[in-house]
Amino acid sequence: MNTQEIYTDKRDQVLLGETPTFMQPRFGHLAPPPLNKHRFIIGRGGVYVEVRSSVMECRLLVSPSIIPFPYGEVETGFRLVNGAIPSSLYDVVKERVKKSCPNEWAGLIVWSASRLRYELFEPTVYACSPSHISYERTLPDDLSLVVDIHSHGLGASYFSKTDDVSEDGIYIAEVFGECDESEPSLASRFVINGIFIRP
Repeated sequence: MNTQEIYTDKRDQVLLGETPTFMQPRFGHLAPPPLNKHRFIIGRGGVYVEVRSSVMECRLLVSPSIIPFPYGEVETGFRLVNGAIPSSLYDVVKERVKKSCPNEWAGLIVWSASRLRYELFEPTVYACSPSHISYERTLPDDLSLVVDIHSHGLGASYFSKTDDVSEDGIYIAEVFGECDESEPSLASRFVINGIFIRP
């Protein structure tokens, strides 16, 4: 029985095509997902989300099951395709958030396909204050977003309702807070096409 026989409404067929759900095979394996598309997998332990981009891959549990499903085990994990981000980039980020304090600051850690390295890209800022920042998220063609960072100046590190509305795509999101301290606080999460998952 194919999906058109199960789902008679074309809108459901389109939705399943855009965000499919698969069972984890017990005896075989699933082919990797298409680039920049996420999918759900039902495995023995619950429901998982899986995504693959040009710079990262992850498979994470989003809803554990109280009973074991009769499917295969799902191995979770996260991988940066081009290796770890150099700590020196984060040293620069901390300098920037401290220097900008009490105002907020924004920066993007990107992978440069032409230079084959991670870089800190500081986007165009439209408005900035101690409680708000808005900035351009479009990147040049040879750059791929890995980490979207902004600071909260003197405030705590957390994700606001504004962040929830504006964040889409596949990347790591981070917020630095209490930037007047010797070591600012940090909140992180994965963003998978509007789904937010804390590491």
